[in-house]
Amino acid sequence: MGHLADGRAPGGGPRVRREAAESTVEGPSLTAACVTAFGVVFVVLAFLALVIHLISLVLPARAPRTDPVVAAAIAAAVAAQQPGARVVRIVEER
Repeated sequence: MGHLADGRAPGGGPRVRREAAESTVEGPSLTAACVTAFGVVFVVLAFLALVIHLISLVLPARAPRTDPVVAAAIAAAVAAQQPGARVVRIVEER
């Protein structure tokens, strides 16, 4: 539908604005986006840490066994230092 030179529609209708409507949609600022992303990553990592903790409570690590080669080396070292002594128990100190 055409408009007259003064902005009225044919037939005496209301005036129409002729200026171009600039609708710029602004997104979030870069700072807000970075803070939001940091927060999301922090929450996800905290959730994963909780899941790993719960898994470690349900499935505890096995107690390490003494390697037979290590036990033989310790027994040989004790026998060299103290002839006639024998190794009864090996305890790992942490």
